Amino acid sequence: MDEKMFEERLTQLKSAYNEMPSVTKTDEVIMKIKETEKPVWKRKFHLPYVASFIGVLILGGILSTQFISEYKEKSNSEIIQPVKEEQVTKSLIEEHADELETFYQKRLKELQTELNLDKVERFSFVIEAEEKVRNFRESSPLIYASEKNLSIRYEEVKNEIDRKLMTPSQEILLLTKSEENIPDEEIDELLNKQNELLSVFQSNWTELYWEYYKGIPNHDDLLNVLMNDKEFQGTDIGKLALDLVENGYDVISLEGMPEVAVNYKSGVSSLPKISESMKKYLEIKSLRVAADGGLTISWNELSDLIIEIEKLILANNQSFIRNEDLITLYSQYFNFYMYDRLPNSSIYENDLLKDEVKKSYERFILLYKVNQDTNSGRAIEAFYKLLEENDFKRVTEQVPRIPQLVIK
Repeated sequence: MDEKMFEERLTQLKSAYNEMPSVTKTDEVIMKIKETEKPVWKRKFHLPYVASFIGVLILGGILSTQFISEYKEKSNSEIIQPVKEEQVTKSLIEEHADELETFYQKRLKELQTELNLDKVERFSFVIEAEEKVRNFRESSPLIYASEKNLSIRYEEVKNEIDRKLMTPSQEILLLTKSEENIPDEEIDELLNKQNELLSVFQSNWTELYWEYYKGIPNHDDLLNVLMNDKEFQGTDIGKLALDLVENGYDVISLEGMPEVAVNYKSGVSSLPKISESMKKYLEIKSLRVAADGGLTISWNELSDLIIEIEKLILANNQSFIRNEDLITLYSQYFNFYMYDRLPNSSIYENDLLKDEVKKSYERFILLYKVNQDTNSGRAIEAFYKLLEENDFKRVTEQVPRIPQLVIK
C-alpha cells in the first residue's frame, strides 16, 4: 500500500473514531455497526419463531399427556372391569342345599303347628317341596354359569318351597296382594291344596260340631253365625269357623248334615286379576246343582249350564288347566239331564217323560241345535226323536251317548 492510500485510510479511521457515540448511547452504536457491517443472508425461519413453535409443541405435549392420563383415570373409574367368575363346585351346591334343607324343616314345623297336625309329609304339596330340595342338591355344577347364577337359583327354590308349605289362607292373602295377572297354574295349585286339606278341616269340624251341636242353629250361613254370634265368639268352634273362612272353605248341608266344602264363590273367585276362563270355571263350580239325590235348579237352568260348560271347553281348545274337571262336570250334568241319574229328580214319571222335561228338551233343541248346532243340542235332538218314536215312554236301549268331543 502506498503512502497516499495509507493516509486516506488513517483519516477515515480517525473520522470514524470521532463520530463514535459515548458508551451510554448503545442503540446508536448498534445501528452504526449494522450500517457498516456487510449484509448477511437471512434465514427463512427466524430463531425466535422456531423457539416459539417448539415451545408450543412442548406445551401441547404436556397438556395432551395430562389429558390422556385424566381420561384413563376417568375411564377406569366408570367402566366396570370384567371379573373372572369362580367355577361352581359340588361342595358349594351342597352348602346351599343344606341351607334349603334347614329352611324346609323350619317351614314344615310351622305348617304342622298351623294345621294342628303331627305329620303333614303325606300331602302332595309337602312332597313336592321336599323334592325341590333334593333336585337342587343333585343338580350338576355345569348348569350354573357362575356363583351368582347359583345364588339366583337358590333364592328361586327357596321361594318355591315357602309357597308350597303355605296354608291356603296364607296363599290366598298372597294372591290378593298381587298387582299382576294371576296365572291359572297358581289358582290350580291353590285349589288342589284346598281339596287335599279338606279332610283335615272336615275332621276338625266334625269333632267340634258334635261338641256344640245342641246350641248350633240351623242356618244357611252357619259359619257367619258362628263367627259373629256373641254366644260363640272366643269358643273353639267360633275360632274354627273363622279358620275355615280364611282358608276358603264353607259349610253346606249334605243329606241333612253340615259338611265342609271348598268355597268357590267367595274364596278363590274373589281374587283379583284372574283369567276369564278361570272366573267362569269358578262360577260353574260355585253352583250347587244337586243335593240329597235331587236337583236344586230347574231343568232349563241345567240345560243352559251344560251348554255353558261345552262352550268353555271348546273355546279353550281343551287347553284350560281345569279342563278335566269341566269334562267331569259336563258328563255328570248330562247324566242328570238325559240318563235319569237322580232318584229324586227323575226325568220320568210312571215310565213316561215328564212334561216339564219334554218342554225343556224342546227348548234345548230350538236354542242349541236349530240356532247354534251344538254337540249337546244334536245329542238331545237324537234322544228326543227316540222318545217320540216310543210315545215318550221310558227308553232303555239305543240311548245316544254323551258327545265324544267333550268327553274323556
